Amino acid sequence: MITRPVVLVLGAGASIPYGYPSGSELRQQIIDELSDGSEGAHGQTDHEDVGLRKCLLANGFHERQIWEFARVLNDSQTMSVDVFLEQSSNFIDLGKQAIAWKLLQCDDKSRHFRQDDGRWYHYLWGLMEASFDDFGKNPVTIITYNYDLSLERHLLSRIAALYGKSSEESVAKLHEIKIIHLHGKVGNFCRSRNFEDMTAYEVREAANDIKIVHESIGTDVEYIEAREVMSTAKEIHFLGFGYNKTNLHRLFLNMPEVWRPKIYGTTLKMGDSERQAAAIRIKSYIHSPHISISPQLNSEGDAKYDVLGHLRNRFRHY
Repeated sequence: MITRPVVLVLGAGASIPYGYPSGSELRQQIIDELSDGSEGAHGQTDHEDVGLRKCLLANGFHERQIWEFARVLNDSQTMSVDVFLEQSSNFIDLGKQAIAWKLLQCDDKSRHFRQDDGRWYHYLWGLMEASFDDFGKNPVTIITYNYDLSLERHLLSRIAALYGKSSEESVAKLHEIKIIHLHGKVGNFCRSRNFEDMTAYEVREAANDIKIVHESIGTDVEYIEAREVMSTAKEIHFLGFGYNKTNLHRLFLNMPEVWRPKIYGTTLKMGDSERQAAAIRIKSYIHSPHISISPQLNSEGDAKYDVLGHLRNRFRHY
């Protein structure tokens, strides 16, 4: 069981070991899926409507809209679909459905990963393991920028299996651990249906839970809750995080100057100058002498072991 108040802040890299794409990979996958074909004279493409395109057409978008979205997204050269949609509000509904479709597709794959195969959810579960009554007393909060619910699904399945509890009891116990999705979420961690059986309507409904962030995010309830939790944490660990300047600003907005937590973070495939820049950005908000943005802990630069290596090194004494 974890004994000290700790916050884990998850970026896209934390979900990569479970088959989910990074922000830039998701962007490129959507562009490739929707650009597969050339536009004809009447706004039609020279291929059959399948996959994501078929889903968007079923939900009322026109071929011309879909093609234009893919073209502008590609030309924008933004780091992610989310960043693009912040500045291109006319594409928000279409873009959110494209994100939902791709992540729901990834959900099916993630459920088939062996959880003990060098991936970090299994290790985190070992740190948190306690009696059923005490499990919810783990002083850990998870703040995630990710839409997927793979971590919740993993914890839920472990709770149900270890303690022999019903689905309802297991879900209630899981909810005792605070997990804050800053930008919303896609899907349902209790979902048992295969992706191939899902309808376009279900994809549209899932997309409604995605939040596209705007500058007014300082007053957003999830961000306010995240800051309240961080203000009492002794340690904050950034896992699979990119240290984007805007994300850090929104997260640390109006934090008290006397706040002095220990800050640790992973830096998969970052160079020395990038690590230094990440540390400087954090120090501009937190005047703490304990900020360690470490070199990657596995020589292969393998995302599968990045977060796991960090937890093994930083949580040895919990």
